[in-house]
Amino acid sequence: MDMIGTISEWDAEKGQGFITVSGQPKRIFFQLADVSRKGHSPKVDEYVRFHVTKDVYGSIRATDVETPTPFNFSSAIAVWFASVLCASVYLFEYSLIATVFYFLVSAITYAIYAFDKSAEQHGGWRIPLFSLYFLSLIGGWPGALLAQGFLYYRYHDDLFKVLLWFTALANFTLYCWTLSPHGNEQMYRFIGYVITLLK
Repeated sequence: MDMIGTISEWDAEKGQGFITVSGQPKRIFFQLADVSRKGHSPKVDEYVRFHVTKDVYGSIRATDVETPTPFNFSSAIAVWFASVLCASVYLFEYSLIATVFYFLVSAITYAIYAFDKSAEQHGGWRIPLFSLYFLSLIGGWPGALLAQGFLYYRYHDDLFKVLLWFTALANFTLYCWTLSPHGNEQMYRFIGYVITLLK
């Protein structure tokens, strides 16, 4: 089974180091010979994909260590939706305010996910899960999917990924509804109401 982890220690002189996997206290040993891409020098805090095996002494070690491609399915969906959103402004006269809001909240969401990922790696204060789901639900889901793709955020947390995709589906359904005449009218009415409150 493929696993994703972060190189937490690397000794270039000895050609060996350790990989840390989120949620697992024990570090996994690996050597330069276990790195798939020859000539690549591992770096601390680098994300890697690997397999786990046991050596002749029964100790766990990583093999087939490689730097994964960050542009995966999650990232592709986020980029696709951003393209669709921009095209909607031109083709369907979709609300520019709603489009800017999506991009703004997505950027904030990505930054917060990155902060939480760093806190996880260095033992700092973590962002509550409710806040992460809330940001995704109110429109930040493209940024959340990009964080999944580029930061491998909660890569092994299946429940988190299911709920994240649920927020993405809910948002996309709402977006499709706002393309209808009635939905578009309600969206502009809501935007007008929010602008009035902010004045």
